[in-house]
Amino acid sequence: MNLRQLSFMLIVLMVSGRLLSQEKFHPLVTDRPDQTESSRTVPAGMLQIEAGMVQEWDQRPEDVMTRDIRSLSGSMLLRYGLLERFELRLGNGYLKQDFEGGGFNRTVDGFEPVTAGIKYWITDETGWIPEAAIITSITLSDFGEETIRPRNTALSTVVAMSHSLGTAVSAGISAGYLFDGSTPDGTGYYSAVLGVSALKNTGLFAEAYGYLDKGKIPVHLADGGITYQIRPNLQLDLSAGFGITDNAPKAFLGGGVSWRVPR
Repeated sequence: MNLRQLSFMLIVLMVSGRLLSQEKFHPLVTDRPDQTESSRTVPAGMLQIEAGMVQEWDQRPEDVMTRDIRSLSGSMLLRYGLLERFELRLGNGYLKQDFEGGGFNRTVDGFEPVTAGIKYWITDETGWIPEAAIITSITLSDFGEETIRPRNTALSTVVAMSHSLGTAVSAGISAGYLFDGSTPDGTGYYSAVLGVSALKNTGLFAEAYGYLDKGKIPVHLADGGITYQIRPNLQLDLSAGFGITDNAPKAFLGGGVSWRVPR
């Protein structure tokens, strides 16, 4: 081994050690794949990218024109730690939705509207007090497929809380209110998740969540999944779920990746 090769190997080891030491003090916490938002923000000066795909199946036998619905959606969320405990968020997605029934088929295919928001980490977990954060987002009405985007700017506010239940178990809840920009009444939202650190770098979760519309039957769903950290700043996930109420999607399957860009 010559001097140049030895120098190159030393530089690689030094850089790798520096990146790993950074992640050691800032564990990777993501907002996917579960529906419950995390109560923690991205560390200041760091960019985190969370992306995934979901395949969904639904049936509405009472609706002659849209008895069978198949949806394939992709999403990407960019989270940037502007300050300690304060992050900027930018999200977008792509949706392909096929409707079958009534002797004809139709398809919705295009980009979803852009969502921009902030998250503020309010409290740390202390005794019985949970770790908590608040997320406020707007969805813009002038971008995306016309049949998907809202008629007016949409607004949502969500409070996320979590608390450890031991060294390997934690619980989280989210609750919020969503204005879709197309109807005058908002939609209430809730979720509750139980997470377990099953093995080294592996986590499991089970969750219930739903939507509460004024004057409509509530929509309730359940899901579960697994996460695996390949590296301290890189995580893969797989999840699946089903509708509890008749008006919810019948089933869905998703997978994705989360990456915190080293600085």
